[in-house]
Amino acid sequence: PSKIEEYRLKRLSQGELFNPGKGRKPRKGVSKSTVNREMALLKHIYNKGAEWEKVLSNPVKLIKFYSEKENKRTRYLEKEQKVKLLELCPLPTRRIVFFALNTGMRQGEILNLKWKDIDFKNLLIKVTRSKSGKPRYVNINSELADMLKSIPTVSEYVFGTKEGRAKFTLYRKHFEKAVKDAGISDFRWHDLRHDYASTLVMKGIDLKTVSELLGHSSTAMTERYSHLSPAHKR
Repeated sequence: PSKIEEYRLKRLSQGELFNPGKGRKPRKGVSKSTVNREMALLKHIYNKGAEWEKVLSNPVKLIKFYSEKENKRTRYLEKEQKVKLLELCPLPTRRIVFFALNTGMRQGEILNLKWKDIDFKNLLIKVTRSKSGKPRYVNINSELADMLKSIPTVSEYVFGTKEGRAKFTLYRKHFEKAVKDAGISDFRWHDLRHDYASTLVMKGIDLKTVSELLGHSSTAMTERYSHLSPAHKR
């Protein structure tokens, strides 16, 4: 447990464990949520080790995970900012950003989306590879339907390449440049998902419905947006 605690502290800081070498800047520390994901993985590895009789105990069980309450973001854009952001994105990036703003789907879910998962007749998207492991359905509005129909089919993946599934690096640089050029501060890719949820809540959609659309395992994860509802009502 003491070694694990030492590892956690070094992950959070610019520790010697990640000293990149002479002449290079030390790597910045990661977030508490990232450390928690690593601890969850390590805990699972030790559980498997005990199951296979390779270890006698699981030291991670003695480690208290960090609180992630301070990591809850509700970042969203004003309408004018969305328009400007989209205008500054190159066409392929504009399409995927527009898609994210209108579906709230996660980065991995979008990149894994295949044409066969889109039902244009009933205007539904089937998310087969979600974070929870359970499939869910996302509605398609008219503007999104028009945009999707304008995308040339080059592979089985909607936002893929001729080689197949695209890597996020294909879009990331252009997105980050557009955010900077639009004068938008503190806005990351995952905030497009927060924008989707925030917009729904401000339009008066109940948290249970928003939770289902986002694919949250419980409404507790959607509570971060609850403060937006009374403000909208006022």
